[in-house]
Amino acid sequence: TLLALRAVKAARRASLLAEERARQRAAQNRSEYETFAAEAERLASRSDGAQSAGPGRRDPPASARLPADTFALDGSLRDLYVQDTSLEDWRRVLDHVLSGAYDAALFRDGQPMSPPADVVTLFDEDGVLLRFRCGHAVLQCHFFDPGEIELDLDPRTVSSDADEAALIRFMTTVAELTGKPVDLTPENAPEAPYVRCVQG
Repeated sequence: TLLALRAVKAARRASLLAEERARQRAAQNRSEYETFAAEAERLASRSDGAQSAGPGRRDPPASARLPADTFALDGSLRDLYVQDTSLEDWRRVLDHVLSGAYDAALFRDGQPMSPPADVVTLFDEDGVLLRFRCGHAVLQCHFFDPGEIELDLDPRTVSSDADEAALIRFMTTVAELTGKPVDLTPENAPEAPYVRCVQG
């Protein structure tokens, strides 16, 4: 019938729009990859006593919960996800990240910006980026969706057991702050976590 045909066409349009949004999101993540790589090289060149695993090699994971290939250098990013978040969750996490322990900075269109009075404004503007570190591991947030915390991580910046341990500590702290699980996953694969950290 005509109504059934229209329903099929509407569903198809919705599917195509969702696919296009996913492609755009992946492209934006990919555009940050070279920035991540440059940051990794800069951090690796610092003579602070930390030893890198070197090209093609990995140190043993800091936690037995982490699969050995979690940070394999396969050309893709990793993501941290917290699902079903509220603005209060975002406020707690952002306040924690900006507390001074993570060398954190906010940017708008590549220029430094001050933290806003209300976190909700970060979702109303284009080109806003949060960058911070856990050990040498560099993470970024684009403020896509107030209902989901998503952080990008380049595995090249995770070069030691200490970096892996710092990342797990951060994930555990976020789980405590939000009361929600925190997943470390392959790029754009929230349904397939390498590891999940939970409150308590």
